[in-house]
Amino acid sequence: MSDAESQQEYRILAWETTGRQASVAALSANVPLICRHTPPNQRTAQSLIPTVASILSELGWTPSSVDLLAICHGPGSFTGLRIGVTAVKTFAYAAGCQVIGLNTLEVLAYQWAVGTDLPDGTIIQSVMKSERQQLFVASYRFESPGRICNCCETQMVSAEQWLASLTAVTHVTGPALEELRGHIDEAQGHITVAPNGLWFPQAVTVGQLGLQRHRSGDRHDPWQLVPHYYRRSSPEEKLR
Repeated sequence: MSDAESQQEYRILAWETTGRQASVAALSANVPLICRHTPPNQRTAQSLIPTVASILSELGWTPSSVDLLAICHGPGSFTGLRIGVTAVKTFAYAAGCQVIGLNTLEVLAYQWAVGTDLPDGTIIQSVMKSERQQLFVASYRFESPGRICNCCETQMVSAEQWLASLTAVTHVTGPALEELRGHIDEAQGHITVAPNGLWFPQAVTVGQLGLQRHRSGDRHDPWQLVPHYYRRSSPEEKLR
């Protein structure tokens, strides 16, 4: 661990571009300093880098003073993932900082686990919409203090299959709950659902989980970082 990190001055930039609106956060080690969403009336491609630049300017940071870039590399919006990963690679190359990519579903589970008093061993399922009534699903086990481990790899299932698989011990979170929450209440009233403020991944969480993973030895070569779509695009499907 570097002297800066041990002194709680490790500078992290994190961005989250998997959904309709991106967010960018700056952290000093685990402490959030600024979190900002891109303007809702602008495309992420137009607004992401200006948002990053405004945060750097406000903090008096230079690109080369950033120690770690953290990003969700999928699943998520094809366009958002491409924009985010490309921007991270470009920034890392210019600034010479380290990079870590995270599974969006893991970020969602971590976001709930660290913000509440869930008992050790709690299984959290994160769920996001794909296309054609399909869902991205992965399961994680909460392990105190503030850690989660993957216990079911990312998979695609139909909404019907996922709803039928829920049990009384399931804790669920994720953007797909915007549409599926009512079906869960009807079918399985005893399922524990995350507060709706935690259903969408936030850049602050990306930065905090990124630091934890980085301290454990995980990191990526910026040029090897790629979006993880977990499915074919619509044009690719039509060519099959």
